[in-house]
This record gives sequence, structure tokens and C-alpha cells, in this order.
Amino acid sequence: MEAHLDSSGLAVTRTVAGSSQPDGCQVEAPRGAGRVRVASSVATIYGRHVRDLAEQAIRTLGCADVDIEIRDQGALPYVLMARIETAVLRFGWRPLAPLLPPAVRHSPRWPDRTGTRAYVLGSQPRLFVNVGLHRPDTVILDWEDSISSAEKDAARILVRNAVTPEGGART
Repeated sequence: MEAHLDSSGLAVTRTVAGSSQPDGCQVEAPRGAGRVRVASSVATIYGRHVRDLAEQAIRTLGCADVDIEIRDQGALPYVLMARIETAVLRFGWRPLAPLLPPAVRHSPRWPDRTGTRAYVLGSQPRLFVNVGLHRPDTVILDWEDSISSAEKDAARILVRNAVTPEGGART
């Protein structure tokens, strides 16, 4: 991979995506040899699954010379995958394909009320759970107006992963 330069002309050697908030994860992508390191508060239950997702990400994105370092606080798979893809994109790698979580099928639901809406910040995946709990008629996932410029790229990937059939949106 060619060196990616930041706005000041310095070579990028490490990028970060996400935060270590509860139910979230932080992913670092330093230059390396495709290794995966996972530190997780739920490692005894989900540690192997998190590692498998990261290894799949390296293969899918085609980024063999970037290591993936994950500090997981119980993030859902679509959040993990969005954070990994964002860190790799910020590193300057152009993926072979988008990193989408496995398909999830939901039973259809007929609305029993009308007019309810939920506005959700696209940069806050912990708030996405409220959509499933409250089941509004309309969901507005904002990835532009209320998101800082530095996090718009991450929010777009999170929203894409949340609403695609592969990411778990109702079809």
C-alpha cells in the first residue's frame, strides 16, 4: 500500500474510528501485516466472534498490510464492521467491497398506530436500539446536519450498515 498523506503532508501511520463508550467500540488501524488484536469487556462470550469479524474484514476489504486493534465494549456486529471500515478508509485504503454484516430477517410488522417518528444521530449507534424498542412508524437517521465534520464518514457507514438488509433493517 502506498503511504497516505494527511493535510499537512505527513504520512498516516495509524487511524482511529469510534469511541470506548458503553455498547461501542474503538478501532485502530496501524500499518502492519494483517494481524487482529481484540480487547473486549465481553470477551468470554463474544471475543471469538469479534476476532472472526475483524479477520473477515481484512479479507473483504483487501487490506493485508493494515493491523486491526479493537477495544470493544459490547458493540453490535454492524457497529464493529462500520468502525473497522471507517478506520481502514481513514488510513487511505480503498476497499475491494463494502463491509456489510450478515443478513438478518425480521417478520413483517403492520403499523398499529400512525404518525410516530424517531430522529436518531447516525454517529450514536447506542441510540439505534431505541428504534427497535419503540418501533416508530418513521425513522430518520441523521448523518449530516448534527454530526461533526470529522465523524460524517463514520456516521454514513454506520447508517448504511444499519439500514441495508444485510445489516438488519426490516424488509
